[in-house]
Amino acid sequence: MTRIKVPIEVLLSVSDQFDHASNQLKMINENLLRQIFMLMSNWYGQRGDLFQTDFKTAYEQMNVTIERMHVISQELKGIAVRFMDADQLNEFMGEQRMELFTKLSTTNNISEPSKSFLEKAGDVAADFGSGVKKALVIWGIH
Repeated sequence: MTRIKVPIEVLLSVSDQFDHASNQLKMINENLLRQIFMLMSNWYGQRGDLFQTDFKTAYEQMNVTIERMHVISQELKGIAVRFMDADQLNEFMGEQRMELFTKLSTTNNISEPSKSFLEKAGDVAADFGSGVKKALVIWGIH
């Protein structure tokens, strides 16, 4: 089984850094666009046209980069949320496993006939299933 040891706080921090950086780049890009428009209003000729074409290409590429950074930020947040959900499920299931272990390890009452291994396993599976159902209801999935 794969174990991921990245703390959720680190994922959220890096996500926030990507989001902040993409917002900063967006502001810088828009500021440069305004400044270039002012320059271009007084710059005529072939060199001005070439520069304007080059700038337009660079501006569009920067917008793609900004969007990708924003997407990365959102993906990291989504991963952090899934990790939190998995951790909560793991904690809940750990509690359920302990309850099941306790039930299996206790001795049966004398008046009650002893259960076979398969009967005990069936009881464990039923208890496990009801625990999963409870978890799904708690999280609003079911």
